Amino acid sequence: MKTRTRIGGAGSPLPAARPRKDGGVPQCGKVTRPTQTPEIRSTLWRLHSFVLAALIALTGCRTPIGADLASPRQAYLNLHRNALNSSDCSGDAQVVLHRYNLETPFEKNPDATLKQLQAIACADDRRDVLYALSELNYLNAEGRRRNGGQ
Repeated sequence: MKTRTRIGGAGSPLPAARPRKDGGVPQCGKVTRPTQTPEIRSTLWRLHSFVLAALIALTGCRTPIGADLASPRQAYLNLHRNALNSSDCSGDAQVVLHRYNLETPFEKNPDATLKQLQAIACADDRRDVLYALSELNYLNAEGRRRNGGQ
């Protein structure tokens, strides 16, 4: 048979409950939060500020750009890619297409895009536009030759 002992009673390892100042009996289960003094509040404010500053600083240290290891041959081929040695245009031609917002139209309708680019080349004195026009014309002709002249 089990015997029950009161908390804080005779023979209990726990101390007896202290009476409250207002004369009432302490209630079990209620947790009262201690009041914070101004010193504690300022210390907590400084701690939160420090943690926030540290998180901001740490996220700023992470680089958003990554690099993949490539062999020298692969790096050379990527740098010198053009319509003559691959089935895609060079980076210079892509820059021109991007400058005039012609990337998507070139994929959908290359003939109309090349006409637009020729009109731009006649009005613009930059050499990269002429280079892109010639390379994209070659790429378009090669694509038609591969598809049987369509």
